[in-house]
Amino acid sequence: MDRLSALRAELVAAIVEKNGVTETEALPFVNAVLVHLQDLYGGERVYIPAPRAKHDMAALEAALRSSTPTAVARKFGTSRATAYRLKSCLVLRRDLDESPAPCPPSTKSA
Repeated sequence: MDRLSALRAELVAAIVEKNGVTETEALPFVNAVLVHLQDLYGGERVYIPAPRAKHDMAALEAALRSSTPTAVARKFGTSRATAYRLKSCLVLRRDLDESPAPCPPSTKSA
């Protein structure tokens, strides 16, 4: 099986699995996406970033109460900047005597 056929089969399988449609229903969409990708990136290597990690916020907050942000970042596989942002949010919330609801996510674009 050539690379294009393998990619087509993988995409069809993903659409069938994630959306509950048949292969026959998924195939026209996959073909359209493949043509579009070939037009834009044909012959190039394309970087596809990994999905963002989803962390247990309660566990992160508990760890930050007893460890440094650097240690927490290493333990949870997140950046030090993210750990420090969360730590500052926890300190602010404590100073304001607010409920233990999780801090809002960063508004910075990824």
